[in-house]
Amino acid sequence: MEPVKAPNLSLLNKSHENKWVAFSLDYKKLIAVSSSLISLKKKIGQVKAVVMHVLPVDVGYAPTIR
Repeated sequence: MEPVKAPNLSLLNKSHENKWVAFSLDYKKLIAVSSSLISLKKKIGQVKAVVMHVLPVDVGYAPTIR
């Protein structure tokens, strides 16, 4: 079993806070950025990607979405 790779967080900056991002499967390239998950999906289309929500730097936890 292969270990899970970590995303290259050096690709992110302050402008990505509170946004959704899509990384290439090897985590080496930032494919797309959007303020909503739906619009990010539209941007990447059928491209396989790793998607995550970027938290602000001063947040040390993942908030619950209700």
